[in-house]
Amino acid sequence: MHRVPTEKLRVHIVWLPMLRSDDRQAALEGSAEFTDDRVSYYWDPDRAAGKSFKKTLGLWQTAWDVYLLYSPGTRWDDFAPMPHYWMHQLTMANADAPSLDVDSLTAATIELIGRVDGSQ
Repeated sequence: MHRVPTEKLRVHIVWLPMLRSDDRQAALEGSAEFTDDRVSYYWDPDRAAGKSFKKTLGLWQTAWDVYLLYSPGTRWDDFAPMPHYWMHQLTMANADAPSLDVDSLTAATIELIGRVDGSQ
């Protein structure tokens, strides 16, 4: 996040229990890695967010290890809307997005912020 030095960026990290070691305490410990004030953390013991994103993204399993970009003002109704851009670290063959590449995700984030600001 240090690569995108704007107060307009908001990051929401949702922790899901996908691995045997995933629990609320592990989520708290993982959250300590991110000290940026623009970050909010959530613990989702029922995987509700992952199930919603599964449907939105057209995945075969609960979505996790996904990175989603949304424009400000995106309307969220009963389910998660399709993101403007997304990447993943999934081993699914049907993930219709590129695998995570930090430089590409950063560039897409900066581009989206530029569009919102009207500078691109």
